[in-house]
Amino acid sequence: IRKNFIRFGMDIEKFEEENKFFFVDCFPWRLKKSAERFHAAIDKSSLLDFGLALSDASRDTDAPSGVVVFDSLSNLMIYFEPDQVIKFAVNQASKLKEMEWTGLYIIEEGVNDAKIENSLRFLLDGVFEIQTTEKKYLGKFRIDWIRGIVDKPGTYYFDVSEKGLKLIQNG
Repeated sequence: IRKNFIRFGMDIEKFEEENKFFFVDCFPWRLKKSAERFHAAIDKSSLLDFGLALSDASRDTDAPSGVVVFDSLSNLMIYFEPDQVIKFAVNQASKLKEMEWTGLYIIEEGVNDAKIENSLRFLLDGVFEIQTTEKKYLGKFRIDWIRGIVDKPGTYYFDVSEKGLKLIQNG
């Protein structure tokens, strides 16, 4: 992730040093021990451990608001029951709302049962879909809905350059 930021001309090191950007690494211990300050071993931990690691990280940051990206809930569902992961996501979303932060929860379409995907759509505050198969641009970005803001779906092409993410109106 760090290499991709640098590739697009965005060095996050300064933000990490200022406690404004951090990773909470949830990974299988059998691969290696995490070098990240905040971590929980996915194959030796519970979802409570992940929540505690997130709480520790949020207490350490020096920002009144922020964005937390969960990449990905589909991976968690390999190690934990999907219903538990849904409850975890909703619980974390509530905590983030209290802090006036934003949470983005990534799931891979088609990996999980449609019931699980629909439950997350219902319980969380919005849905974005990203498809990376277009030839002219990197892909399509669809805003399905955002509670209280967007109620009509919109699709855009997207491109990423040194200037950042660019959404281009579809049609």
